[in-house]
Amino acid sequence: MGKSNRIRVARAETKYSAATTRNTKKKKGMSAKAATVIAALCALLLVVVLLGSALVANGVPMRLSTAMSSEHFRINGNMMSVYFRTEYQDFYSQYSSYMSYFSLDTSKPLKDQIFGESATGGYAYESSFLGTYEGTWFDYFMDQATEEAQQYLIYCEEAEKRGIELNDEDYASIDEQIELIKEAALTNGYTKSTYIANLYGKGVKERDVRRALELSTLASKCADEIRGELLDGITEGRIDDKYEADKLAFDLVDYSTYSFSVDYEQVAVEVLGSDYTDEDLASKADEVLAEYKKQVLDAKEKASQLAALTDAQKFLEFMLAEEVKDVFDTQYELLDLEDEDIPEKAVLDAIKDAMCAEVLADVLAEKTETTAPTHDHADESETTKVYDQTVTEAFAHELQTLKTDVFDSLNASKQSSVLDKATYVEEDEFMEWAFDEARKVGETKTIMEGDGSKSDDVKKEEGTFEATVYLLRKTRYLDEEKTRSVAYMVFDSTETAEEAMAAFKDGELTLERFEKIAEEYVAINHAVAEDYVKGNMNNTSFDDWLYGDDAKIGDCATIDMGNSSYLVGFYYEDGEVSWKVSVRDTLFSEDFEALYAELEAEHTVNVKERVLNRVPD
Repeated sequence: MGKSNRIRVARAETKYSAATTRNTKKKKGMSAKAATVIAALCALLLVVVLLGSALVANGVPMRLSTAMSSEHFRINGNMMSVYFRTEYQDFYSQYSSYMSYFSLDTSKPLKDQIFGESATGGYAYESSFLGTYEGTWFDYFMDQATEEAQQYLIYCEEAEKRGIELNDEDYASIDEQIELIKEAALTNGYTKSTYIANLYGKGVKERDVRRALELSTLASKCADEIRGELLDGITEGRIDDKYEADKLAFDLVDYSTYSFSVDYEQVAVEVLGSDYTDEDLASKADEVLAEYKKQVLDAKEKASQLAALTDAQKFLEFMLAEEVKDVFDTQYELLDLEDEDIPEKAVLDAIKDAMCAEVLADVLAEKTETTAPTHDHADESETTKVYDQTVTEAFAHELQTLKTDVFDSLNASKQSSVLDKATYVEEDEFMEWAFDEARKVGETKTIMEGDGSKSDDVKKEEGTFEATVYLLRKTRYLDEEKTRSVAYMVFDSTETAEEAMAAFKDGELTLERFEKIAEEYVAINHAVAEDYVKGNMNNTSFDDWLYGDDAKIGDCATIDMGNSSYLVGFYYEDGEVSWKVSVRDTLFSEDFEALYAELEAEHTVNVKERVLNRVPD
């Protein structure tokens, strides 16, 4: 309570106390007329309260409030609630698998939760996914909804200027979306009004959702027309000129890379044990430093040996041979073994050498999986032989899992070390070297950092050393691979995805039918990716299907995209070559950015924060 309020209350209490002390004479009762008037006023007040509650429940105050506006268009509070909730629902759909790592608690009001502030005191991971943000989760979603709504208004004003209007087909599409909401309400056991209120906010009605859809549909229609005009303006001549003016932005190189690293703290653990103290380190500092220096010089020697290999296959074999034993050691440490099952060092080393040789051969042969280690099993014996070494049955069983884990990890190292279609990065020492037009296939470059990088006289100054070797497998080139155009729809269950695909394949394979099937089966998302460039989806399974050797126009498949997301894809035609698509996309982005800046300046949008903050969370 503020100071002025406290003063008023104190004065009122003093006045009341004085009055009751002085006035001891019995008062007359209230007159009948006065009682009637007061009763009438109370009844009127009750009517007003009930009427106000009814108006709020029906969304009247927010419907009459203007959240955002432009010259010819207006977004009321309920429409803003639709856009706000849509942002939130899209977010939840995309990140539902990660929600347990975020600070967002879907059971609590968004206005009471700070972005990035874990309620349990742990680390909230949303900044790793979404970037830094200051404010509540309500602010986060409202900022995105406001930005989206601002674009709607700007495009609608441009539509007004161009004479673009919604037609019967547009209204029919909106009717279909409303009908889907009604069907969902029925399926989930709600009335239409209750379901809409739960979905889009208290007080939101069907007419609010319809108006919000009309506005966004008109905006999209105008945006599509603008997009078409901009793309039509990107000619072959402009593409060629843009490439010649900025080749580094579009050229690619292929290379392999591998790093040898040494960490002083790890060396100290190897020499002194994991529980060493500062006193232990001080007493044996020379011994630790000597081992550190030895490992640094050894790493430099191995880097030199790798840099001498100019053949890509030999480079790969050397690199993986160095990696496989480290991978074995890492995975072995993760095993949960009883003391009696741990073999002697000589036995373990022999098994390690044999297993690593098998795994390395499997990875180099590009096998999709490795076989389990064979061993002589005897039911009445507690020991068995694996790789000609006698071990316990329990250890032999663990080796089966270990070999698979080593195989998977080594394959992952291979994938990350062999890079194709790498783009130029400014102020990067290797990239500056690799994109030099004087480069030749088979050249190598070694970049060393940390202690010992300048001299063999190794001292502990930084506490680390790293030598990275690069092999250039293909010098600067343009990506001439043709893109592929694909339509897709996404579901949250494999059963629904399979049903949707079967329904699509049971008829004419056209984009129009594909879109209807997506809407009929209520896809989480559906779109058309014209001239899709391999890798843009960041999903290997999708690219393996679309760009597989057996892929052909007309193919349709269901793909597990991970995170409980299942995609139905339809490869409907080939597109332009990849490098031209990249140049065209760059030109389009530049043209669009310039045009949108003009539209923003021309069409002013007004925002009322007070109304935005009243949107229910």
